[in-house]
Amino acid sequence: MSNTNNIQNYFDSQLAPLFNVVEEVLNDWTGDKCYQLPVLLMNIATRMNWDTDGKQLRAKDSIIRDYIRNHPDWDITRGAHGGVVRRSAKLNKEAAAKAKRESIEAAKKEIMATIDSNVAATASNDNSSDNDSDDDDITEV
Repeated sequence: MSNTNNIQNYFDSQLAPLFNVVEEVLNDWTGDKCYQLPVLLMNIATRMNWDTDGKQLRAKDSIIRDYIRNHPDWDITRGAHGGVVRRSAKLNKEAAAKAKRESIEAAKKEIMATIDSNVAATASNDNSSDNDSDDDDITEV
């Protein structure tokens, strides 16, 4: 029973306030692009009144990142322009990219079908003109 109390006490004293501050900082953010993680972490550290040496921030960094990754409204993207982004914005961007890829593929198929029909028509015209010229070359003996 004491283990459960210790776990709950740790959660109530350390993690619950941290998660509340993370929620506040993310909800206060009104940017359109990604919220860079170093900026987010510094804002959290400021609101939590952590020391400037960064020990507390480094200790909680992975917990904050995991919390955001598993959050229903927020997501973390990687790469040069990565950071925290609203999950709905990320899903909309992915859907738009998928629709663009599908329209490009459909256009490619349409172009290939047009090219194939033009090639077939040209080949058909060549064959019929070849057949006409063969008839002219035949002489009776």
